[in-house]
Formats: sequence, C-alpha cells, structure tokens
Amino acid sequence: MLKKILFSFFIAFGFLSFSQENSQQSKWSTKVEYLENGNIKVSVIADLIEGWHIYSLYTPEGGPRPTFIKFDENSGNYNLEEILSEPKPITKFDEIFEIDIKYHNGPKIIFEQILKAKSKTDFVINIDVDTQVCDEEGQCTYPSYKLSVPIDVGLIKTESILWLFVVGFGAGLLALLTPCVFPMIPMTVTYFTKMAESRSKGIRQALIYGISIIVIYVALGFGVSSLVDDEAIYLMASSIYFNIAFFLIFAIFAVSFLGAFEIRLPASWINKMDSKADKGGLLGVFFMAFTLALVSFSCTGPVIGSLIIEAAVEGGVKGPLMGMLGFGVALALPFTLFAIFPSGLKQLPKSGGWLNAVKVILGLLELALALKFLSNADIVVQSEYITREIFIAAWIVIFSVMGFYLLGKIRLPHDSVVEKLSVTRLLLGVLTLTFVVYMIPGMFGAPLKLLSGILPPSFYTEGKWYGPFKGSKIDSTSTTYLKGRKQEHDCPNGIDCYHDYAEALKVAKETGKPLMIDFTGWTCTNCRLMEQNVWSDKSIDNIIRNEYVLVSLYADDRTKLPESERYVSKRNGEEITTYGGKVRDFQISRFGKLAQPLYVLVDHEENKLVPVKGFDLNRDNYQEFLEVGLMKFKKQASRLYDKINENEQDSITTNN
Repeated sequence: MLKKILFSFFIAFGFLSFSQENSQQSKWSTKVEYLENGNIKVSVIADLIEGWHIYSLYTPEGGPRPTFIKFDENSGNYNLEEILSEPKPITKFDEIFEIDIKYHNGPKIIFEQILKAKSKTDFVINIDVDTQVCDEEGQCTYPSYKLSVPIDVGLIKTESILWLFVVGFGAGLLALLTPCVFPMIPMTVTYFTKMAESRSKGIRQALIYGISIIVIYVALGFGVSSLVDDEAIYLMASSIYFNIAFFLIFAIFAVSFLGAFEIRLPASWINKMDSKADKGGLLGVFFMAFTLALVSFSCTGPVIGSLIIEAAVEGGVKGPLMGMLGFGVALALPFTLFAIFPSGLKQLPKSGGWLNAVKVILGLLELALALKFLSNADIVVQSEYITREIFIAAWIVIFSVMGFYLLGKIRLPHDSVVEKLSVTRLLLGVLTLTFVVYMIPGMFGAPLKLLSGILPPSFYTEGKWYGPFKGSKIDSTSTTYLKGRKQEHDCPNGIDCYHDYAEALKVAKETGKPLMIDFTGWTCTNCRLMEQNVWSDKSIDNIIRNEYVLVSLYADDRTKLPESERYVSKRNGEEITTYGGKVRDFQISRFGKLAQPLYVLVDHEENKLVPVKGFDLNRDNYQEFLEVGLMKFKKQASRLYDKINENEQDSITTNN
C-alpha cells in the first residue's frame, strides 16, 4: 500500500513537470485503407521516442492508466464494425501495482479500427486519444489528442458477393448433369459444327449461343432483384405462406424427379421459340438458347428456385443477379468449349441410366429441402408439427432411401438393372449411409453441429430428454413469451433469457450486469450455427450465462401486438402490428442494420459498449467481443462508483 502511495506522489510530481496537451515523447497520426466488402480500416499510429512506452487498451483494474482511443460515431456517417485492435502487448509483473501490466514499446504502435459508411456522403471521423506515456524510471506524461480523418466514400470498394457467383456456378454444373440438359450438349454442338458454313462461323454461333444463355439467366436474376428490397426479401424468406408455397413447389418437383410424372412448360411456348430459332442469324441463335431454357425447366427449375431464394436472403437485392450470372456461365461453358474443341465430345460419358440415377438423387435432395421450408413455416407459427425429432426422423428415412438406391438395393420402375456398382456410386452410397448413422443420436437430443443451421432449434423438441443428451421444449400453452417473462425453455442452450427489451434492461439495472441483445429469427440459419458452434463453447457459455442479461429478439415473429402497443414507425410511416415488426423497426432505427444474427452489448444508459457483432464462427473473436464489452462496462461502473463516493464525501465536508 505504501508503495502505491509513494508511486502516486511521484506520478503527481511527474504530471506537474511533464504534463501537456501534446507530449514531445509521442506523436500520433492516422492512415486510411479502403478494404473489400465496403469496409474502411483506420489506423491510429503512435510514434514514441526511444525509452518511452504506453499502456495497453485493456489494462487490468488497479493498474496504470490505459490508452484511450475513442471514435465518435456521432461525428460521422459510419458504424464501427469490429473492436479496436492493438498489437500484442508486453506483459510484465509490476511490483508497485502488484499485478501483471500490459504495455507497448516504440518506436511505432499501430491501433486498427474497421468501420463501414452508412451512405454515399463524404464525412469526417473525429478521434479522441488520451494516454499515459512513461519511461523506465517512472516519469510519465499524460498527452491528449484530437484527430480528424476525412473519408472519401467514392474510394470505398463495393461489398463483395463473389461467393454467390461461385454458388451459382456450382448449381449450374449440377444442372448440367440432369437428363434435360446433358443430352443437349452433343446435339447442339454437332448442329453448330455441321450446319455452319465454316468452322469459324460455327464457333462464332456457339459463342453467341453461350452468351445468350448467360443473358437469359442474368435477366431472370435482374427481374427478381428489381422487384424487392432487403427488408422485403427478409419478410418473404420468413413468411409462412412463402415457405409453404415453396414446400409445395419443391415437393412437386421432387416427385417429378422420382418419375411419377413429367413437368413441362406449355408446348406452345416451346414451339413458338423453336420456330423463331429456325429463322437463323443472331436472333435465331438467341431463341435457340431460350428454347433450351424452356425445355430444361423441368430439371433446372428447382435448382434455380433454390439458388434465387438463398442468393436473395444472403446477398440482398444484388444476390439473385450474381447467383444467376454464375449459373448462366456454368450452363453456357460446355456448349461453347465443345464447339471450339469438338474432339472433346468423345470424352463425354454416353447418356444412359446414370442420368436417370442423377435425377432420382436430385429428387430425394429436393424432398429433403422441401421439408426445410415446411419446418420454417411450422416454427414461425409455433404449431410444433415439425419438431426437431420429426425433422431428423424424416431426413434419416430420406437419406437411407438414397443410400440404398445408390447401392442398387432399391429400384424405381424406370430404372435399369444395376449389375455392377461403379466405385463412385459405391463411395457415395457409403457416405450417405454414414450421414444417416450420424443423424440417429439427434433423435435423443445430440446437438448434430454439422446440421445446426438446418435443423429446428435445439429447444424446439417434443419433450425433455433425460438420457445421455438433454433437450427442452417450448411451452405450447404460452403465448406471452415475448412479453418479458424469463423462460429457460425457449432460449438457446438452456440459457436464461428475456424476450422483451424493456424488461431485460430493467433486470440488467437491478442485477448490475450489462445487457446483451441477440437479434435472431426462428428461420435464421446462421443464428442456429452461432448457437450450436460458438455459444456452446464452455468459456463463452459461462460469460453469457453469468455475466450478461440476455434478451433474444425474434425479427420474424408473427405474434400480433395488443392494440394498445401498436404504433406507426417514424422510420417508414408503416403501422407496426407484430412483435417481429417491432423488433425489426427497433433494430434498423437504433442500429441501422437488418441482419440476423446481430449481437449488441449495451450499458444501463443503452449505449453500445463495443461495436456490434454479426455472424462469426471464430470462437476467439466472439469471446474477445464479450470480454472487452464486459471489461468496459465494469470500468464504467467503477468510475461511476468513484464519482458517487466523491460526491458523498463533498456532501459530508460541506455539512461539517
């Protein structure tokens, strides 16, 4: 204790001797980098003279003064995307403070902050820096700085959705293997090579044919993108009627793939396009491509439907456009390449029974996918018909049938006899049945982390299990789960949580804990992935469970608000009539984002403790997010406690 008092005296003397607004021992500057995905990286750089150091951003309580760097979000048109990062500090036990302290030596220390612009208007970032600069002898200065960083939004790189192109390309390759498309490759290429007056003309026509295919599918993606915005896409994806409709569509296509009947577009459409294709010329080649799109619809339709839905949900309004571009390129490539190199046609496998097998496998996959849409609708209305156990049981049956089909143990009427299994077919059969065995423990409460984003939530079960695994169930008699009542059974991983923001904030104040807002959704795939793969970590679970008050807000909940709680949104002038609508309005108005999952840590004054956190399967990053938020909350509470004590002492002195 005496050591600390003497050190404090020494520091106070040093402060009188060395303190100034801007110390000569340190100089601060900034640097801006425009990253992919629309992000901006701002580096705050400290240049120190030799022999001097500054302390870490996150020094333990009771230690020296930490480096304080604050980005004023109110000063610019931006959101902080990540926690302010720093180089790995030096850790050393300090005999004066009797704790491990963390500090940085010079000559250059770089702190980095990732942020994202809210609009296309240029702005300035204002940064406050407050730090303690000390030498080895214990002499310190306490400089403060105000930095300004101009941002030119014209230099911001567009958010990358290239991955959707890759997904679309993969879907296109899959469509090529269907009986509707694969036989068309040699037929079409042969037509171009034989009917053209010269090889060069044949290649030119094939190129136009390929470009036409791309244009057709890009136009389809553009049509979908132009009709909806991001919120409309979200509402559509979480709609009961949308999910039921797509369940029916995919189920019908699945039965068609299995050979019960054949789905065709009206023959008049095809005949009309075919007649225009016969006219020749560039326009004729285009209509040939259009005819291919119509003829192949029975096979490509389900693939395109799945792709457009996923692309729209994950990539926003630009998603379908990018997904269809990838699909069109994949579909067009073989027609173009084989026209240029016709000898490659000899290397293609001949059409036969394997094409029908591909169609059957796709039919079973479509059936499994259809069940996911039905499950989404069931979860949204909380009807509990497609519980976690029912879903898993159905998938076990579907994929068991697929496995035995691949092994030749099941035949459909239109299948040819499988006398010998190919190595590929055997391996696929083994992998499929292995997947079936993996799913079986899920019937008894096993987490099945590989399917955590697909299966219904772990708490959406038929009842509690008391075997090797534990699950829990939503109380079907409860219609007030969003009205503030703490319920363990409808919270991820059995963590106590609330579903009303005001109630949770009140509890946070009463318990002296920060509030963790979990913006989630019943149909949110990435939310389930986070809960099963990140929240399940022991350290993370302990922090959420014991250090925070958790409020889970479901943005797709369709429960009607009481008449007295309905209101007109100031954001868009629309009447808010459901709990989900209230959540979305709150999320967009307060935090400027409509994304699930989205995690926000706030103090008792509803101020963000750290930048919000989205989907991130890196456990270390997520744990740092929780720990830094908790540490900042405790420091705020400590400063408030000291201020209260200081006011009380002043009051006592005045009274005396």
